[in-house]
Amino acid sequence: MSTLTTIPRLLLFSPARVVPAQAMPFSSHVLALPADGSRLLLAGGDPQQGTALPLGSAVRVEVEDGARVLVFDTHVVGCEPFAKGQWFARPQDAAGYRVVQARDTLRAPIRCAVVAQYQRGDALAVVRAETVDLGGGGARLRSKEPLPEKAPVRLRIALNSSRPALQVSAHVIDCVRIANDPHDSAEFAHESRLRFEALDEATRQEILQRCFQHQIEHRKRRIDVG
Repeated sequence: MSTLTTIPRLLLFSPARVVPAQAMPFSSHVLALPADGSRLLLAGGDPQQGTALPLGSAVRVEVEDGARVLVFDTHVVGCEPFAKGQWFARPQDAAGYRVVQARDTLRAPIRCAVVAQYQRGDALAVVRAETVDLGGGGARLRSKEPLPEKAPVRLRIALNSSRPALQVSAHVIDCVRIANDPHDSAEFAHESRLRFEALDEATRQEILQRCFQHQIEHRKRRIDVG
């Protein structure tokens, strides 16, 4: 674990998980980051209450940036002027940004359609979703309906339009509501983290190859823009 004094610039638009002290966790993402790295602007309020988080309330923020997960304790600071569905987070401790983990496998922010199936009583429930990120060990999904936490699921992932969908077994680590995004429609209301189970090597390699391809494309775009 390492400690940072400012938020790395790479965190712009990264997915974030917000854990309020007195409410349920929810999914958000970084909207903006001032040049001095002293605070960051996040999307959405408390989706359980349908309101903005109270000013001054304590939260923990977990921001994913590639292989790193940055965690810090903070309190809610209003925007100037306060914009609906947006809020600032500023650390309570100037040296309070902690890099707490590196992912077991490479993941990349790849968007593709997913069909998730799980047993709900005597019937088979089918949930249509979309990946937010994908890797050889698991995925993050967004869906209209929640997936039950800890449940085994069967996924069909449309990784490549020219090839059959991948068939993957997984289990749901957790599922949270998505913070309201003022710049996006509320097509998906829930976000789930899943871990793959007994992934065969051919499928794993196909996923990792797509992740590496995404990295190459992303670096090329940065070079072209620069």
